[in-house]
Amino acid sequence: MASQGNSIEGHLLSNEDKCELVPFPLSKRIGKIRGVAAKLLDRKSERHAEYYQQQVTEALVGQLRKIGLPQRLQDKEIREFWSGVEQEMKRTPPSPPHIEPSR
Repeated sequence: MASQGNSIEGHLLSNEDKCELVPFPLSKRIGKIRGVAAKLLDRKSERHAEYYQQQVTEALVGQLRKIGLPQRLQDKEIREFWSGVEQEMKRTPPSPPHIEPSR
């Protein structure tokens, strides 16, 4: 059978056949948001927190880029994710510092 270029099961694709990719919203990934918020609250310095935020952002952007999400939607998803983390951090009281008992 001859190849038909841009086709799916014999149907030639046109601009009308394009679909919109809708990933699961990062702002609804509650487990991830709570985990990131807890780790940020547990950081010992602002420098460590900023580094962790950078690492999380790079990982999320990588995931969104891999699935082909347009840049404007990547930015929106990342903003909404960090907004969720910020809200979770305000909602969650920081854990008390761990102090070793003296002997």
